[in-house]
Amino acid sequence: MTSRSTTNSAAAKRQSKATAIEHHVTWRTTRDRPLPLVLRQRAYRNMRGHATRSVLRIGSLLIGDAIMLVLAHRMLRVVGDARWFGSAAGDIVRTIVPPNTFNPLEVFAGIIVGLFVFGTYGQGDHRRDPTTMLFGIATGLALNWWHVMWTRPSAYLVLGFAIAALATWMMVMGSRLLLDQVVRRMRPHSLWTERVLVVGTPEHARRLLLSSFCDGTEVNAVGYLDVAAIPADDALGPAHTFPQALRELDVDTVVITGGITDGTVVKFVDMADAAGCQVYMMPTYFNAPGIEPGVTWRGGHALVQITRPGTQSQQLFLKRVFDVIVASMMLVVLSPVMITIAAILKVTSRGPVFFRQTRIGRGGRRFSMWKFRSMVTDAEERRSELTDVSLYRDPRLFKVKNDPRVTPFGAFLRRTSLDELPQLWNVLRGEMSLVGPRPPVPSEVELYAEHHYTRFDVRPGMTGPWQVSGRNNITSFEQVIELETAYIRHWTLWKDFSILLQTVPTVVKMDGAH
Repeated sequence: MTSRSTTNSAAAKRQSKATAIEHHVTWRTTRDRPLPLVLRQRAYRNMRGHATRSVLRIGSLLIGDAIMLVLAHRMLRVVGDARWFGSAAGDIVRTIVPPNTFNPLEVFAGIIVGLFVFGTYGQGDHRRDPTTMLFGIATGLALNWWHVMWTRPSAYLVLGFAIAALATWMMVMGSRLLLDQVVRRMRPHSLWTERVLVVGTPEHARRLLLSSFCDGTEVNAVGYLDVAAIPADDALGPAHTFPQALRELDVDTVVITGGITDGTVVKFVDMADAAGCQVYMMPTYFNAPGIEPGVTWRGGHALVQITRPGTQSQQLFLKRVFDVIVASMMLVVLSPVMITIAAILKVTSRGPVFFRQTRIGRGGRRFSMWKFRSMVTDAEERRSELTDVSLYRDPRLFKVKNDPRVTPFGAFLRRTSLDELPQLWNVLRGEMSLVGPRPPVPSEVELYAEHHYTRFDVRPGMTGPWQVSGRNNITSFEQVIELETAYIRHWTLWKDFSILLQTVPTVVKMDGAH
């Protein structure tokens, strides 16, 4: 009985406090004129500031994109004219992108329109999102490409479209990242930055102020107002001083988060709108890592959909398209290297050129993973003899330094990771991805705990977060799982591309390779 009365009393106090705040947040009158008029006089300046930032943002992005598109077109012409990389490269370019087929201005206009349609010139993170950028560029190119492919269908044109889209995407993404660095050096008092006032509980407000949202690149946070009756020491003041704060702190953007009733939110929005401020709400009930919210309307109600980016079907489809395009290109480019390796293997040691081993892939499915044979033919039968000398104490990982089963040429293949190249065939078959968790053998999976099965949510990869973070130098299986789980939950196409780029120097330096 005492517990229930205490709970009711606490609830009554919270309701009373919320009601008191709501009543205190009112329009007030200054000494000479009503505050609503004071705020409205600021509205024009705030709206002009927002418009100026939009023009600067869109103009800078357009200029950067235009420069990259001109450079891409210029490079294509130089290579096609055989001035770079010789006549062979020129023949390839002229085959996949026939001369005088596409009007450069029309292509540029199509790409810009595609980027606009996908919102990459707007506010927020969309203009840096690699997936959105790729879709925008591919859509813009398709506006020009479809007619040629419809009237003169050719596999070479499809390949040319894929290469053009990826090359343009990489160059435009590079210009966006460079522009971000320039903006960071202009902070904090440039026209790029918004003056932001946060309203909410100390816990939620501090979390936002310490996050990357307030890193100074686009936002200059002036502080927060506390919704509690007695504000915290680091707060600018209580919430009922909101109208005065808008005027005195030169605020043009308001973020509302946590602990505020609906009625009070409406009052905050009305006042902020009168002052020409942009208003944002930060939901506080899904702060789990890797969560991505999205608003959808159902039956006239705005619902927030909670998803993890790495588990969305459209993301997996995009990842698959990326794998097929890049793996196909790599097989064509590296085919002379693979033929040479196969010939050397035949000459230097007895046995087949390829080694196939059963591995566990996405959803626990078994498949045969291909590699160039780097060991003697009876290597699998001798594995049990080397368990005690494995680099890992954990039986779920196995690797031996100076493995006696490895042939001399096989040692070179393993150090350079060239033995992994046949897995491009696994990628094309859909059994593997270019980037992902490494596929384990069945005997290792038998020892897994429940949380270890997260690595089977996606296709296994030829390379992955473990490989670029230290390869065999990381000897803790739990650390491997943490790296792979973080990769899966925070997956983006840009992350895959970044890991592929990091793999190159890792392989060249042979870090942790045995």
